[in-house]
Amino acid sequence: SARFLWRAWKVTRGRSLVLFNSWGALRRTHEILAPHADKLGFRLLVQGEMSKRDLIREFRDDVSSVLLATSGYREGIDVPGESLCSLILHRLPFAMPNEPVMEARLEAIERAGGDPFLDFSVPAAAISFKQAFGRLIRRNSDFGVFFCLDQRVMTRRFGTYFLATLPKCKKVSGTSKEVLREAERFLRRFDSPVT
Repeated sequence: SARFLWRAWKVTRGRSLVLFNSWGALRRTHEILAPHADKLGFRLLVQGEMSKRDLIREFRDDVSSVLLATSGYREGIDVPGESLCSLILHRLPFAMPNEPVMEARLEAIERAGGDPFLDFSVPAAAISFKQAFGRLIRRNSDFGVFFCLDQRVMTRRFGTYFLATLPKCKKVSGTSKEVLREAERFLRRFDSPVT
């Protein structure tokens, strides 16, 4: 996924929020990409290097920057305009089933004869998926591309739950090259004319 991120940031000229489900995935990705960020000419911001408020301000003010963050950044973030025209979701946002409250809910559903995964985990994750997408378009003039790097959204039957939460928009699947080419074509429509 680090290679895809690198290629995506070339297409989007930075301007991306990348959301991870775990600190481990965020740290591994940052370790791989940080030494190379300067080659693309943008700043790589990482959750934890400053307060959330300061990090969001830096991300908003530095239009070409990229912000790597965990799932806590799916809500309550308002970055309208060109600073955020690419949202990249590393994995589908399923909650960790080993948390005590989550375990109790899933066990209760199972005791009642339900399917804990389909009856609770999928709908809850689909809501989080929609919340993540909501960071991308904050006002009528906003535009952007949303990348979900988790292939299950297309390959598993439950993926339709996630896609159904999105507003009406063009959906593209295919190889990385095909998806990035389509993203570049879309974003080019919003490039400022050279004067």
